[in-house]
Amino acid sequence: MKKYCIKLILVLLLLSADNFVFSQELNSPEKMSLSTNVFKLVTGILNFEVQYHLSSNVSVFVFNEIIMWGDMYKKHNHPDYVFRMGGRYHYLKNNANHDINTGLFGGFTYSKNEKFKGFNAGFDSGYRYNFGEGYFIYPRALLTYEIKQTKLLPGIECLLGKAFY
Repeated sequence: MKKYCIKLILVLLLLSADNFVFSQELNSPEKMSLSTNVFKLVTGILNFEVQYHLSSNVSVFVFNEIIMWGDMYKKHNHPDYVFRMGGRYHYLKNNANHDINTGLFGGFTYSKNEKFKGFNAGFDSGYRYNFGEGYFIYPRALLTYEIKQTKLLPGIECLLGKAFY
């Protein structure tokens, strides 16, 4: 338990780097954000997303997920490693508190279990709400198409993050 708490504290410290931005727009050009799904951290999956805004309406992102400890997800057939990258379109440009976006991504998964290895493509849509000094909550829905298995996987998650330059 102590090991889990230390890792969670390190991630929260990273997200609390307050000296970067103070109440600026979530999606202004050249802004970067770092976010994570805290529920997955607590259950043993290290995950993060880095997003960079090319303009007020367009951003690119990279998402990674890796099982670090515990076997909660291994029992439920979760891949050992997930990588996604893609682009998003933001509908509410220059809004300090709200951001609605949709995007496309491609990526791959790796697992010791052969059925979870392979490439995927998908669509995501979400809503980011800035709750102060660059911190945001980001619930989103995803549809991922597993190319090897030819099946569509729906999903939802909620990320917490920090926007900075």
